Amino acid sequence: MSLEELDEHERSERVREWVRKNVGSIALGVMAGIGAIYGIEQWGAHRQRSAGLAGDEYRAYAEAVTKKDATAIATLGKTLRDKFPDSPYASMSALNDASEAVAAGKSDDAIASLEWAESHATMPEMKSLAMLRRARLLLAAGKADAALEVAKKIDAEGFKPLAAEVRGDALLALKRQTEALTAYDEALVGLDSGAARRSIVEMKRDDLAGVKAGS
Repeated sequence: MSLEELDEHERSERVREWVRKNVGSIALGVMAGIGAIYGIEQWGAHRQRSAGLAGDEYRAYAEAVTKKDATAIATLGKTLRDKFPDSPYASMSALNDASEAVAAGKSDDAIASLEWAESHATMPEMKSLAMLRRARLLLAAGKADAALEVAKKIDAEGFKPLAAEVRGDALLALKRQTEALTAYDEALVGLDSGAARRSIVEMKRDDLAGVKAGS
């Protein structure tokens, strides 16, 4: 795994760990608001069954990913998104589909999957991860303005430094060098001294500062 991917991988693992620990509370969190309509016990049982079914589908989906079974991946991913759109598992399948699409050189398909994850994610961290990846894809496609707008909206605390880096990259592509320097400085403030991306951001920041000093 490259340095560029490490931070994002670690945060993805944290998202998955959070889901494993909290899926019960996710499933029951809306019970109070709609209990008057369906009855607390009935609604709670329904949500627990739904979460359990979604978890079963995701386990099958994960096995298909491990086996690289493209047909099963597509079928199970669609089932998760159609039947359990509010489940964290559905958003995770969309994130993975986006990664598969990027690997296959299908950036438009990847962006579509990330947009789906953004609009359906119930966890701020998962939503921000989808937005971060979409901003990077837009930037790679030469759409710096669009990437900048997406990166500006990333608000999950743990993703703010990475979002600042993407803003810096987008601003640099737009030849807004002073603003890019500010964004890189913001990223460095938020990144731990041992963070894998810190040295990369420092290099970008120092290179840009050197260019400005010499201009």
